[in-house]
Amino acid sequence: LIQKVLADTGYYNYIYANADGDRRRMNLDMLVEKAIAYEKTSYKGLFNFIRFIEKMVKFDIDFGEASALGTNDNFVRVMTIHKSKGLEFPVVFVAGMGTKFNMMDLREKVIIHSDLGVAPDYVDTKLRIKCPTLMKNVVANVIKEETIAEELRILYVALTRAREKLILSGVVSNVEKKLGEASVIFAKETDTFDYERILSAGNFMDLIIPALLDNKGFTQILNSYDISQDKLNIDARRWNVDIKTYRDLISDELIDDITKLITKEDMLKWEAKKVYSEGLLKEIEKEEKFVYKYEKELDMKGKFSITELKKMEQADMIESVEDEMLFSIEEDDDEIKVPKFIKCEDEIKANERGNAYHKVMELLNVDKIDDINDVKEQINDIFLAGYITKEQYDCIDSKSVHAFTMTDLGKRVKNARLNNTLYREQQFVLGKRACDIFEDITSDENILFQGIIDMYFEEDGEIVLVDYKTDRVSKKDGEKILLERYKVQLEYYKQALEQLTGKRVKEVYIYSFALNKDIKL
Repeated sequence: LIQKVLADTGYYNYIYANADGDRRRMNLDMLVEKAIAYEKTSYKGLFNFIRFIEKMVKFDIDFGEASALGTNDNFVRVMTIHKSKGLEFPVVFVAGMGTKFNMMDLREKVIIHSDLGVAPDYVDTKLRIKCPTLMKNVVANVIKEETIAEELRILYVALTRAREKLILSGVVSNVEKKLGEASVIFAKETDTFDYERILSAGNFMDLIIPALLDNKGFTQILNSYDISQDKLNIDARRWNVDIKTYRDLISDELIDDITKLITKEDMLKWEAKKVYSEGLLKEIEKEEKFVYKYEKELDMKGKFSITELKKMEQADMIESVEDEMLFSIEEDDDEIKVPKFIKCEDEIKANERGNAYHKVMELLNVDKIDDINDVKEQINDIFLAGYITKEQYDCIDSKSVHAFTMTDLGKRVKNARLNNTLYREQQFVLGKRACDIFEDITSDENILFQGIIDMYFEEDGEIVLVDYKTDRVSKKDGEKILLERYKVQLEYYKQALEQLTGKRVKEVYIYSFALNKDIKL
């Protein structure tokens, strides 16, 4: 009911189009999930569910907000570099590149190292002076090396999280001085940082700028500060390098605020009947008048069973599924008439009875039948093997099955069985263009039809198709009814069989168990 309300009113799409639509839509999905979970309990129905919601409001029970954030959703995730380890993102911003490394421990009066031990300052109480000892300087240098090494590992993690774009930002107090220091490293013959330069780095910028100074992105900036770029790396991927002052940032912020204010004022003073853009108005009118070419195909399935197709094409003949009732065996005059309520007529559904006849015809060894006792024995074996139920077994008339084997068609089937050219219950899938099936549809999309051919056999290099029916029809006009009812279905069977075997279907038969005779199309 909730899903129907959301679909009929368009509220689900309305919510999605509003601000924070993802989260609000997920809340509606959570409501549906809670309703489904509630329906699985012992309390059911709309009335009880509304009472349940009212009690939740009364006792202030909250399931919380639905989480609308997935791995690939469009949102910004803020995290530390440590937390990002092992993850990847399309776009990565690494901010705070100018933040100084934490070296506070080195300025303590007593520094401690896990391997080297404790290293305090030397204190002369008489002269009232203190100074670092040689031990402290050694320990401080080791701690600094380890700290820089850890920062390098963190920087590596930060620079390898992006799949498509990496944006690095940091604050530099004196750009010209920073570029000058980096150019000294840049002018050296070696392309790698030496030990002293790495240890002297105070932040990530001290490592990044010298490494990228030979890139084309720095050319214009270096020229503006009269710094030469002798070793330009032509093959290096170009980085876009931009320098913004605090004045630039304030200016951008002010422009953005003013733009928003103007837009707000325009929206508040909006005149609904005024045409602000003729071109845009024409586009809107064009969209409103648009008619989707394949509107009729929206609800069309891509796959049908042959039975469904037959019902659609013969809708004027078959009013409902119940019209396709199975026949009731006509007893001989010399047999005792048994009331229907005693027989199994009402104890088993018609389609199950039909399935029983089809299963018997599928498993019957027609070449080993001489009289009705052979038929009874085989049907009994089929039941004992578990292929049909007791109710189905009781409703199968062995005389009607034996009658089939005695017809000319039955004798041809026996002969095909002896020659190993008899095939039963052949499944198939047939492709047809939608416009060839439905008169009011113009699409040439391929529609699949699936079905099962009851029986066919090969004779003189050609195919004979047999479809047996258990419909209740009268002897007077039964043949005509069956031909009209199943003509379309058997035509598709014929097409499918010719595509499947590559051979021509020369004859098509309906065998009616109600009439105990074969009908040739």
